[in-house]
Amino acid sequence: MFRDRIEAGHLLAGKIQRPAGNCTVTGIARGGILTARPIADALGCELTTIVVKKIGHPDDPEFAIGAIAEGQERKPYLNTFSSGIDRESIQYSVSRIMDEIAEMRRSLGDSNSVFRGRWDAVILVDDGSATGTTIVAAVRSIRSSITRNISIAVPVLSEDAFDLIRSEGVPIIYAEMPYEFEAVSEFYSDFREVSVVDLYPVLKR
Repeated sequence: MFRDRIEAGHLLAGKIQRPAGNCTVTGIARGGILTARPIADALGCELTTIVVKKIGHPDDPEFAIGAIAEGQERKPYLNTFSSGIDRESIQYSVSRIMDEIAEMRRSLGDSNSVFRGRWDAVILVDDGSATGTTIVAAVRSIRSSITRNISIAVPVLSEDAFDLIRSEGVPIIYAEMPYEFEAVSEFYSDFREVSVVDLYPVLKR
């Protein structure tokens, strides 16, 4: 059990070795940015961000059938649950989600985007992963336009998420991988929703 996202980041930082060359610690907006901050500070790497949104099932928006990340390709990652769903419905959802991603990026500002720099290595951080879908979308976006030298740091993840992320050929640093996993929030004492305003002081440090 972690007290909050920042404590989780401190715990992860002790498990990570700084990669060679020009590196960045990239937090997945929004909660992952809070977890990424202490890791970036401990390693002496610049903190950057990436915006990723899940693609919900047409009949149940909370059920993820994929995810899409900002970047040059903007190609959605679709998991096995997307099978059988009308492609036009998916494309409609993707168009709407891309507008949401653009709005989030405007709120965060461009200067902290991982795509604004030249990096030899990227440490991609989220506050937890139940399915791995969001992280895979981010990995593929970063790999296509920045570097293939990507590692994942996440405080807690499910076994299914671990297997999916590892299938991308990236190393994963984690603190906990419990056998029973319902939701990321159950592993935090404080898992309150993170607003963009909450992130401004974190990004300006």
